[in-house]
Amino acid sequence: RQGPPPRQHSCSPGPTGDRNTPIDVSPIGLSSGGNVAFAGTVHFAGGVCSGGYGRLFTTWSYGDNTPNGSSNVHTYGSPGAYTVRVTCTDASNNDKKYGFTTFAFTVIP
Repeated sequence: RQGPPPRQHSCSPGPTGDRNTPIDVSPIGLSSGGNVAFAGTVHFAGGVCSGGYGRLFTTWSYGDNTPNGSSNVHTYGSPGAYTVRVTCTDASNNDKKYGFTTFAFTVIP
């Protein structure tokens, strides 16, 4: 079964005048609705950022020691338990000004 097309996250700008606007990130889940995925390509739902100052940048950490990415789609090479993290950073580039959410799930063969 083929999931939805990948989303390249570059969220829309937030308010332009307030560098103190908090960043929110929607919860992460699997597009299939369960908490178990089969080995191969996984489509994540959620992980959308909002708020912040100016343009928001989304980074996905897939929990499998591969490089971080900007897509909600990832291919896992082996079964195991993974924790996915989404981080949103705003244009003020303040490393203390970010939002994140995590989601744990298991990939089975």
